[in-house]
Amino acid sequence: MAFPPSLTQFIKSLYNFFGKQSQNFDHLEDITAPNNIHPQLDDKCLKEVFKYFKNDTKALYSCVSVSRKWCEQAIPLLWEDPFCIFYKNDTLVQTYLSCLSEERRTYLIENGLFIPESSNPKFNYPSHIRKLDYRRLNLAILRWLTNNNNKTDTKFICLISQELTSLIINQSKELHCLRVSKGPDNINVPNFSICTGFEESISGLRTFQLSGIFREKSEINHIDYLTSIISMKCRNIEHLQINISCSYESKIQKNLLNIVGSQKQLRKFECYVKNASHFLLKLSCQAENLVELFLGGIEYNSITILYPLISFTNLEKLKIFNYYDYTEYHPTGIETNRFHNLHISELYLIGASLNELFFEYLMRMVRSSLKKLVLDQVGDEKFLSIIPKCPYLTHLALSIRPDSPNLPQLMNLNLEHLILNDSTPDRLDNYILNNIESFPDTLRHLDLLICISPNVLQYILAKCKFLETLGIYLQLPRDDSKYIKAVVRYVQSSGSFSTLRYIRNCSGQKLTPLSKDLCGYAKMYIENIVNETYNPWE
Repeated sequence: MAFPPSLTQFIKSLYNFFGKQSQNFDHLEDITAPNNIHPQLDDKCLKEVFKYFKNDTKALYSCVSVSRKWCEQAIPLLWEDPFCIFYKNDTLVQTYLSCLSEERRTYLIENGLFIPESSNPKFNYPSHIRKLDYRRLNLAILRWLTNNNNKTDTKFICLISQELTSLIINQSKELHCLRVSKGPDNINVPNFSICTGFEESISGLRTFQLSGIFREKSEINHIDYLTSIISMKCRNIEHLQINISCSYESKIQKNLLNIVGSQKQLRKFECYVKNASHFLLKLSCQAENLVELFLGGIEYNSITILYPLISFTNLEKLKIFNYYDYTEYHPTGIETNRFHNLHISELYLIGASLNELFFEYLMRMVRSSLKKLVLDQVGDEKFLSIIPKCPYLTHLALSIRPDSPNLPQLMNLNLEHLILNDSTPDRLDNYILNNIESFPDTLRHLDLLICISPNVLQYILAKCKFLETLGIYLQLPRDDSKYIKAVVRYVQSSGSFSTLRYIRNCSGQKLTPLSKDLCGYAKMYIENIVNETYNPWE
């Protein structure tokens, strides 16, 4: 067997590093043959090498078949986050079921499940898990149930989920990431209180994400236990996400606030709850650690968000989603003097009913360091008048409409990436033509997620002479060739263009690909052509 080129080259370099240049590694067989494995590559060294390829499943799988020594180092990396890599493969759940004791398998069978016979596992797979995502776990269980039992009842998913949770928690002594979520499928959260070794398993947690709507008393108790133990045992969480709605919120909220306050190095905090103000105040103890802050679904005076931000001296990324400001509070001159510069480089204001004063003061605080701005509402020229005062802005995403104010302010910016988005089906030909000179000459990446004709696209491309990537809406398949030919003509006159992204604008046609003939024609000139549903605000 042969390794992927990247891993092969890395191993060659490693051998040379050890001073074995005289040995010939030009042929992959020389490296991959078990008898030729270099004796100086001990277990510790192999482990460090393989870590560089932990996200390259193909490369790691190629190592499994080389020798037992290599297999033993590759397997733990492959099974750190199995529900991300293998969740579409029903053998994943079968493998874990084979790791259960005879007693627990019998328990599942007595409750109406058929478990196919399988050989004893060669490794203790549950012990290698470092990342546990319950949404993906339940998807994998559902796939296994469908293929092996022809059952999709949530009670069976919950039954298996609880058994595998107990198995994993008992065997894995070092969980780094725990994602607990409840979707519309009403699959209950497992009961962690009956999992042997739970406190030890989560003591090194670095990422914790909790999301869902919880109403039943039993699952409220499960969440209460989960959050209370994490608040007492975990001190090194770096990424915390909270997106919940539940009965007895004060009971759960107290635990979550304690989690926020007890961390030593919280760097990323995401909060999507109405009473986010409580969490903002609690975050003051994390002011020197926090690098990314996401807030969503807030309904209170926007100006009051600014006060806690003052202390976040190392904050680099701020996202505010679905924010509604119903007040008309105006700070005094003394108060505004406190709104000094922050070092935020990325600012996202999405789905927000913005108070103009809030936007003005926030931009004052960040404009000296801002490099990326995502703003999905441009309702007034006052908003656009502030943007040119950001001297280092290179990435700008705006939501525009036919009645949006003109964009001449963009002309003097040194933008490298511009995203224009419109969620309506209205053609924006006249609007774009009236603002064609607003497209900066410095653009390298342009996403036009708006309805425009092929002719208008040609005008835009004529103005933007140095594009490397382009994203466009293709509205109807019958017009595809006109858009593609416009891009091809641009590529023929541009030496730097490499990638075309396209997405369908019409309902039900978002994933309709280009015709085979048209795609073949386009690939003669365009290096990468991607059909994807992508979020313009990311």
